[in-house]
Amino acid sequence: MCLSIPLRPAGRHCPVPSGIAGVILSTILAITLLTPAVHAICPPDYNGQWGAFGMPPTGGPYGITVDAFGAVYTSDTGRDLLGVHTPDGTLITEWGGHGTADGQFDGLITASVLDGFIYTIDNDRVQKFTDRGVWLLSFGTTGSGWGQLNDPRGIAVASDGTILVADSGNDRIQSFSTTGVFQGSWPVNQPYDIDISATGDAYVLGHDGVVYRYTRWGGLLASWTGGSFGAMSMPKGLDVDAGGNVYVA
Repeated sequence: MCLSIPLRPAGRHCPVPSGIAGVILSTILAITLLTPAVHAICPPDYNGQWGAFGMPPTGGPYGITVDAFGAVYTSDTGRDLLGVHTPDGTLITEWGGHGTADGQFDGLITASVLDGFIYTIDNDRVQKFTDRGVWLLSFGTTGSGWGQLNDPRGIAVASDGTILVADSGNDRIQSFSTTGVFQGSWPVNQPYDIDISATGDAYVLGHDGVVYRYTRWGGLLASWTGGSFGAMSMPKGLDVDAGGNVYVA
């Protein structure tokens, strides 16, 4: 299935930031995958001004994800804060702050949520929190060895707790256990984002505009580009809904 979605509310110009993850705060749309709704959002042009629908001012949002209850998690790279919002944009809480200590962020990129736990990526590491922001664990160091990371851009968590990280700088997807133990990897040229479908397949967005579909363990099932109708230029974000439809920013 292929579809095209308008990227700005009528009569409103929305500048597009350079980086995004998930579907899709920084590219004008936030798509609630639990319901057939597409909410138009104009992100701030880093001056804190929002359109008719949106979250409180941020310093430079990069990623967005939605949990099973509709709570919206925004990765505010500019302030290194993870914000939690109601579906209508009301800020519930935020945590983090700039730094390299446990629970802080140094270049927060994005997050993934499963069963009340939040997994984030920043500064070549993964951190795990409760939904109240309590830090639980972290893993990953800078490098190219197994379990090391270099400019990770996306993260997804499977129903069994397996963590997949788009390790862009190392041209690979890495798999970790729920406690951060390295399980394996497979090559992908500069993966920008990743999501896991309801059937357990991993969908990866490459920097070249190719979408790859893999088994959870790296077996290639399919790949495609946007084609003439859905042609893509510098895509940055990918998400898969419960019906298996793929959304690309």
